[in-house]
Amino acid sequence: MISIKCKITSELEIGDYVRQFNSVVRFAYNRFVEGKVFSQVYHDCCDNLNHTELLDASFKEFAVMQAQQVFHTKGSKVVFGGKKGFLDKKFGHNTQQAKDFAAKRNKWLYCVGRAGFKGNRKFNFDLENGKVVFKPCRAVKIPIEFIVTSKNEREMLARAQFLASHKQTPITIQLSSDYIVFQIDEAIMKKPTQEPCVLNRVMAMDANPNFLGVTVIDFKNEKEKSVIYKKVFDLRKLNKCSKAKIDHETFEMAQFVAKTAKHYRCEIMGYEDLTIKSKDHKKGKAFNKLVNNTWRRKKFFGNLCKWLNIFGVKHQAIVPAYSSFIGQIQNPDEPDMIAAALEIARRTYIFNRVFIRKDAFLDKSKPSVKNCVSNSRDSATFSSIVFPEFLVTSLPTHWKEMAETKRLGSWKTLYSRIKKSKKSYRLFFDEWLKSHSENFYRLKSRKSNILLYFS
Repeated sequence: MISIKCKITSELEIGDYVRQFNSVVRFAYNRFVEGKVFSQVYHDCCDNLNHTELLDASFKEFAVMQAQQVFHTKGSKVVFGGKKGFLDKKFGHNTQQAKDFAAKRNKWLYCVGRAGFKGNRKFNFDLENGKVVFKPCRAVKIPIEFIVTSKNEREMLARAQFLASHKQTPITIQLSSDYIVFQIDEAIMKKPTQEPCVLNRVMAMDANPNFLGVTVIDFKNEKEKSVIYKKVFDLRKLNKCSKAKIDHETFEMAQFVAKTAKHYRCEIMGYEDLTIKSKDHKKGKAFNKLVNNTWRRKKFFGNLCKWLNIFGVKHQAIVPAYSSFIGQIQNPDEPDMIAAALEIARRTYIFNRVFIRKDAFLDKSKPSVKNCVSNSRDSATFSSIVFPEFLVTSLPTHWKEMAETKRLGSWKTLYSRIKKSKKSYRLFFDEWLKSHSENFYRLKSRKSNILLYFS
C-alpha cells in the first residue's frame, strides 16, 4: 500500500466527526479485547453506543475495521493517545504530553476505499486539481483543497483518479483538520516491462537481525543450478544507530533488493515466512532488545513486497523450518546466511513449479511432489517444501561419518544428533571473512551504515 500525505489548504471543520469516529474505534477495540468477533462488535457499536448521531452505518463499519487492525497488530494493551500523556493527564502533571493527549486520541477520520463506488463512497475526487469533496451524509458536502508538492505523487494520484473513475481501484482516505492521506494499491504503479523474466531464475533471501543474505540462482532442475549473484548485507553497525536512521536505511535496503530482483529479471523471489513474537528469548537483555525492538522485520518485508509489486516481480513466503541447517550442511563453504538463502531458493523453485506454474509433472526433472506440503495459513500464504532428498554420500566428510556410524536416515535425525553432540554446523560470517576479501562498499552512499560484501 502506498500512502501519500498532503497538506490541506482550505479551512476544514470536522472535529465532531473525528471525535465521534474515534470514540467508536476505542469502544470497538475494547470489545475485541473482550474476545468478541467482528459481527458482534459491529452490532454493539450500532445498537449500544450513544452520541454517534453524525456517523452512519458505513462509518461505524470503518471504525470497527480500524479497531480490529489495531488489536491484531498491537495486542490488548494499547493506550490511545499515548501512555505518557495518559499518566500525566491522570496525575495532573502540566506537561506537553498531557496537553496533547486529547488531540492525539481524536486526530484521524478513516474511510475505507471501495472500487465499486469510484474509489470511495464518502468522497468525490478531483485529484489532478488538488480537490476532493467529503460526503459524510447525503445532505452534507464539504469541499477540501490540498497541495501536492511531489511530481511523482501527482502522477500516482492522477493514475489513481483514472482507475477509480472506471471502478478499478479503491482509494482509502485518512482525514484530519490539517492533512489528508491517500492510501492506494501499489499495483497501479506497476508498469509492463519489455524484457520478460528469465524462466526458473529465483532470488532468495535469508534475514536475521545482524545480516541479510541474498542470492540469485538459475535452476535447471532441483539438483542442478548455477549461482549468478550472492551478497551479504552487514547490519551490525546500523543496529547501533538511532531509530530514525534504522528505519530510513531499512526502507533503502528493501528498495535495493527489489531493484536487484528486477535487474536480474527473476521469475520469483522467496523469503522466509517469519512469525516472531516479542518475548524473553532467554539469551540476555541485549539479544531481546535486538530481536524485539531494533530489528525492523515487519517494516522491511512490508516495504520489500510493495516494491516487488511495483516492479512486477512475483514473491512467495516460504516456510523456514530447518533452512539454516540444511543449507549449511549442503553448502559448507558458504557463510550461514548465504547457505540458508540457497536452501530457501531451492524451496522457492519447487514451490513455484508445483503450486504456481503447476508444470513440474511435465518433464523427467520434476521435483519430488511428496515433499511438497501445502498447508494454508491464510488465503495468500502456504507452507512449502522442507526436505530435499537425504543422501549420506553427499554429506561433508565429518557429518557423513556420523550419519553412517549412527545409521541416520533423515534430515531430522541428523539435526537431532548434531544438536546433542553440541558441535557447531554453522560457518559464521566473521570466520568466513578470515579466508576471504574484507573489501566492502556501503549501500547507496558513504554515509550508509549498511556494509555490502560479495560472497
